Amino acid sequence: MVDDRHRISLRAEVRRSFPVRKGDRLLVIPAGDELIIRRLPERPEERLSELLRGIEFNRDARRRAERWLMREAGGSS
Repeated sequence: MVDDRHRISLRAEVRRSFPVRKGDRLLVIPAGDELIIRRLPERPEERLSELLRGIEFNRDARRRAERWLMREAGGSS
């Protein structure tokens, strides 16, 4: 259900199969007449480290990559 402020409510059966908590950050991707919803990692910098395991680069490059990831996740930097 979408309310007058365009917020989406998840029905109980959806929450049981896709558990979310108040304050969780979700990425909503429009796909034609459907929405794809993905939970964003609580600590995106840790996820970035997992994805880049074994790749070495300097601190400045890491800082730029973390800022990019935060922008993509809808955070601020």
